[in-house]
Amino acid sequence: HELHGFKRTIDNHYSSFKFSRAIQTTTTFCTDFSAFYCTAVKDRLYCHPHNHPARQSAIKVLKEAVEVITRAIAPIVVFTAEEAASYFLEKEEASSLFLTKPTNYHSSFYSPDIEMRWRAVKAIRRQVLQTIEQARMSEHKTFSSSPQTDVEINVKSRPLFKILKNVGEEQLACVFDVGSVVVHLEGEGKGGGKEKGEGVYEGEFVLEPLQNNISSYSPSSSSPLSGVLSLREIEQREREKERKWVEREWSDEVRELLEKEGEEKEGRGVVVRFMVKRAEGGKCERCWRYICEEKEDVCSRCNSVLEG
Repeated sequence: HELHGFKRTIDNHYSSFKFSRAIQTTTTFCTDFSAFYCTAVKDRLYCHPHNHPARQSAIKVLKEAVEVITRAIAPIVVFTAEEAASYFLEKEEASSLFLTKPTNYHSSFYSPDIEMRWRAVKAIRRQVLQTIEQARMSEHKTFSSSPQTDVEINVKSRPLFKILKNVGEEQLACVFDVGSVVVHLEGEGKGGGKEKGEGVYEGEFVLEPLQNNISSYSPSSSSPLSGVLSLREIEQREREKERKWVEREWSDEVRELLEKEGEEKEGRGVVVRFMVKRAEGGKCERCWRYICEEKEDVCSRCNSVLEG
């Protein structure tokens, strides 16, 4: 999804001869890609079995990312791009990057539903990591890095709860780069009842509006209205068509979550509460996550990989 959008944006910048915008977009994408995606998949790359589907999926995405980013910088840093391309071009292909055709991504790669779901996850991740960093720098810190922490998230919104559960607590732990993540729905008798003690840090915030700055990566053909309407009118109609298309792609959970956001002005927005504490498990010598049982050197997952 992100690679599809990035490629379309870069192609549009180069087509309009906006070279500075292309470099700026590439730099921003690489920074976000490294800080978010690479952090989320490093655990599966290092610790999952060699042929595990999740590991192979991450490798596939990384290979695609290398090609897309290399082609994005190719018009600016020609020789660097050529050298990078020599590592992923097939032997039967042309010897130069500029003599090969780029991968064409189908419009189905773009998913407004995925974008809304992960915007919610990223917003929570940002707040959790900020709290962890503040706690780490405090005078009475009980941990020195995020992998040494466990995170408990409590939400009142059932749609948001479903979104987080669908992502999976194990995957959320990798995305947040923490020991473990537990998600609770307030009002079901789970979570939110533990009192704050020493070494426990709490946070609360209202989920920021997810519909702000929706990506304009939706598939669209050239408008048949050219020459009849003014450029401004054409752009307005294209944006309205894109907005309707995006809304049709949302799942029920995302629709409900966005509807709940509309109540924020009345003081009933999507409130997220979370608690950060030192991980209860021991450090695994293989994956470095603090999820080991007492008197064990490796966690159960790593143990099964080693035995296999």
